[in-house]
Amino acid sequence: MENKKDNNKWEIDVLIDLNKANVNSEINSVDIISKIDDILDLTDKEDSSMDDIKNIAIDLMTQIQYTDLNRQKIERAMNIIINNSKISEDELSGACIKKAPDAKHIDSDDGEAISDESLMELIAQSKV
Repeated sequence: MENKKDNNKWEIDVLIDLNKANVNSEINSVDIISKIDDILDLTDKEDSSMDDIKNIAIDLMTQIQYTDLNRQKIERAMNIIINNSKISEDELSGACIKKAPDAKHIDSDDGEAISDESLMELIAQSKV
């Protein structure tokens, strides 16, 4: 009889890969912090143009959005696998994987988290 750990082998392998991608996302965050330092350095220099600062700031905002979106996608995929495969905390811990809290989409109108149903409707509408 196969034990539960063997039954979740492929899921654990996928989770390990997703976890690595999530770690890479965190490494990208270090680059973002470095760009913030660049902006601060430029603001201290008299010969810096506002265009230089604006260009770095726009690039920085784009990177932050991209990194956050990818992190949320990775965490959501990981959580779906964990939940659907009923992978235990012990198995996750043994593979050095930590389950992320479920991401919430914040409504820009009122700042409140929207329901999963509303989020799925928005996703469906965006694919049309």
